[in-house]
Amino acid sequence: MGKVFMHKKEVVCMLGLKTCGKDYNAQRYIKELDYKKIALADPLRQTLWNILGYKPDDYQEFKNCDIKATHKTTLCKFIGLTETFKISTVRKLLQNTGSEFKHLFGQDFWANLWKKAVLKSDKDVVCTDVRFDYEVEKALSLTRKGCKVKFIWCCYKNANFNEILKDNHESERFNQFLYYNRNRYGLQDGCTITHKTMRQILKDYNSYLGDIHGYSN
Repeated sequence: MGKVFMHKKEVVCMLGLKTCGKDYNAQRYIKELDYKKIALADPLRQTLWNILGYKPDDYQEFKNCDIKATHKTTLCKFIGLTETFKISTVRKLLQNTGSEFKHLFGQDFWANLWKKAVLKSDKDVVCTDVRFDYEVEKALSLTRKGCKVKFIWCCYKNANFNEILKDNHESERFNQFLYYNRNRYGLQDGCTITHKTMRQILKDYNSYLGDIHGYSN
């Protein structure tokens, strides 16, 4: 049986562009405060490794290794694709597989699995990969389950920052919106985003998507 919380379980969600400090900022919670890291991508990774019978040995392999043609073929057959993904690294494999599963099973597919894992945790939780507006909404919904949810904006500008801003993958779109509107919402590296501000951000982001795509989420 899991630990019974005498206080509200805290769930800290890091937002920001890739390689801009989310994991770095999470380390204090993990090492000093004994939070458990539960990433939104954890269920995706485990599903992918189970399908392929393969798992990277370390982070550098995760970022840089070539994906074997047999792995691409296996994955495409599993989810019913007739063409292999145009990918080369495990990172790209995870990005595109995650997107394809959401197209097949609904955009909340991975977020729902993450939410279940958070609720089952016997520790406070930190998440370092909140990338979509509906993932923010899923995190906010945890307050209705008795959790205390906190959002932290991470914006450390490393040497590749300008290149990061050019990434057009759908998983970067929401955090790019936050970055370009950071002054509007008073966002600085390491700051906490209140729930009131976050709900306004979600509203504005939905309007932004409507303007550029001609529809409303």
